[in-house]
Amino acid sequence: GYIMAKNHLPVQPLHSTRRLDVIQDHFRRSRLRAQWAVSHVGLSIISSALTTIFAAIPLSFATVQLLARFGQIMVINTLTSILLTLTTCCAMLCYQPQWKFPGTLKGSVAGLIGSMLVLGMLLIIIYIMSISGASVPRPDGSDFF
Repeated sequence: GYIMAKNHLPVQPLHSTRRLDVIQDHFRRSRLRAQWAVSHVGLSIISSALTTIFAAIPLSFATVQLLARFGQIMVINTLTSILLTLTTCCAMLCYQPQWKFPGTLKGSVAGLIGSMLVLGMLLIIIYIMSISGASVPRPDGSDFF
């Protein structure tokens, strides 16, 4: 919806060449694209999420414990996804660059380094937790460290 919105924005030329006008126009266009995307795709997101929740509710009352827990987890995850989609994602759409934003090698390397730093911090946190006595299991059941 966000990328399709580029064809449906009102076109107004910039009346001034000042940098502040360019920045304000960019944020105005970004806000309009975000509003268009949410208004046209938001209903589909809510409808599919509500369908998933209504399908998971009967699972929550199942007598088989595995199915009951799966239903509860599914409802919680879907509610969290709806909340994040309608709040955080909408706000992030307003600050996204223009859809024709050219990527550079420097930007890609910076993104890679940032991702590696986040992953490294996560591993350090897991290591500190395991040293302090907390059990952080792997999928096979053994401890990470």
